[in-house]
Amino acid sequence: QAVKLAEAVHEFSCKRSVCNSDTEAVTLAEALAFMDAETRDLWDAQSLGYTETKGHPAMLAELEVLYPGAACQEIAPQEGILLAYAALLEPGDGVVATAPGYQSWFTCAEAAGGVVTRWTASETSDGSPYFDVDDLERACDAADNLKVVAANFPHNPTGYQPPPDDWRRVVDICASRGVHLFADEIYRGLGEEVLESAAAYEKGVALGGLSKSMGMPGARVGWLASRDAAFLARVAELRDYTTICSSAPSQILGLAALRNRDALLERANGYVAAGRKAAE
Repeated sequence: QAVKLAEAVHEFSCKRSVCNSDTEAVTLAEALAFMDAETRDLWDAQSLGYTETKGHPAMLAELEVLYPGAACQEIAPQEGILLAYAALLEPGDGVVATAPGYQSWFTCAEAAGGVVTRWTASETSDGSPYFDVDDLERACDAADNLKVVAANFPHNPTGYQPPPDDWRRVVDICASRGVHLFADEIYRGLGEEVLESAAAYEKGVALGGLSKSMGMPGARVGWLASRDAAFLARVAELRDYTTICSSAPSQILGLAALRNRDALLERANGYVAAGRKAAE
């Protein structure tokens, strides 16, 4: 918490920021330039009234192409963590979560009454981080009243992404226990290989957004994708007590980003490759 508070004080006043977790942000001028004609018409005609709680229908249609068989709920990314845990947990429920991680990844679960066990990263002989799925299985076996496995891949802060076979084991561990898999996929699309989304699993919940892999954190647009209709309905109910709905202009920016997703991911991966080369 102290680190987060210090970042809030100094993030926009320091000369050089070396702790950013996102790629270089897109400018508003750039976003307007890559809008197609239909999106630009929506932008120009957009009322600044309230918007639909689920999200703009055109944006939801784009999202449902990315998550076949799942439905989506638009939210702000951090709001998604808060509401997902609130919808999934009752006091005393067990959660096994990847660690280290973003502070709210743990504290929002605890605020909802969850008892969190950390699935902590290990190191190879050369010091490279990885997550041992055997450790996850042991943590799940030891957790009382397990309800949620919470996994963040590609992982922040290590950048680790499990091989596809390991990811399938994670899904199988959840399926065999009948628990939800809540996956923070905010970095999905960065790196050479993209894992199947957690939303492909019957009790999977995928958190996505524009903040990291698409370079638009200021839009504050994210989403939860799931096949679990009851879960999404509960999130929509809970949202009446948080933001109610999202910014009208931001949702049109979100639509523009999703319609230009490939180009934005290519841009972001260029920054990642340059940063990796500099670090090496």
